[in-house]
Amino acid sequence: GANVKVYSGITGTEGPLISRMGIAANRLYFLGDIGVPRWCAAILAGGGLAGLFAVQAKDIFLILPIVTYYFIVGGYHNPAAGYLMQIYPLYIIWCVKGLTEVRGKFLTGLSYVLVAVAAGWCLWAGMRWSYSFTVEDTRTAGKKWIEQNIPAGSRVLVDVRVQTPPILMSYEQIERLHNKAVELNHYKKEYLQLQLEAHPGKGNGYEIFTVQRSFHEIGSLPHMVEEVQKMQDLIEAGGDLDRIKKAGIQYAVISMLNEEGSRRNNYTELVEFYDALRSKAKLLSEFSPTYPIYQGGGIRVYQL
Repeated sequence: GANVKVYSGITGTEGPLISRMGIAANRLYFLGDIGVPRWCAAILAGGGLAGLFAVQAKDIFLILPIVTYYFIVGGYHNPAAGYLMQIYPLYIIWCVKGLTEVRGKFLTGLSYVLVAVAAGWCLWAGMRWSYSFTVEDTRTAGKKWIEQNIPAGSRVLVDVRVQTPPILMSYEQIERLHNKAVELNHYKKEYLQLQLEAHPGKGNGYEIFTVQRSFHEIGSLPHMVEEVQKMQDLIEAGGDLDRIKKAGIQYAVISMLNEEGSRRNNYTELVEFYDALRSKAKLLSEFSPTYPIYQGGGIRVYQL
């Protein structure tokens, strides 16, 4: 509801309603951004369609929430898959119900086989995902390398911080941001105070600067981005690395997931920034996922 209210005041940034409804339908069909294979999605959708030919009055408790919530999310500025999570279980139940109620000796047997195959794939995929969490994340590997090879106190530029190595911010920088938070009565003042208390002390950590992104490029609400960025040292992106170096930035740590997303969405200034890093900066190290399923994408560390 809050998303609909806030985004209704934003013009010129959202796609057409029909396009957003299509995105929501795609994410419901494939059960998320990562999603199930096409054949699995087709089995479920087939069951859902079959169920429509044998609708009973009680089925309204499955159908109504799915349809209602789909139209609500489809109207969002950004119909992200996470907003549909509440109806994925209902959608799956409806589809499997439709498959198991197919009439006819052959069709009934086939429907049970299809349900078993789909369930078996989900079990196998779940085991693979569980194993992926035991493999060292690229962000962890990058953090270790940075701490061993880049001097403490260096100024490091990162893109979206949650997708880059969780390196320690210097005591002096946290202290300065904490003082600013207290002055502004910012919601992060207690959080920054706790960081100061847990910090190993001066001489440890890095001065961390963040590439400035608009709320549209981040995919979040304007007021949320504004508040978060008040507690960040921001650097405007672009192809002029000399300007960035004049700010004292010595290194850049980039997530390939962010770069790929920026190129896919044609974020001009960000693409120019990534192109400049590739052509003008020195690549010090690169970390790629070692397992097909991963939570953190490739990491690149550049020296400007």
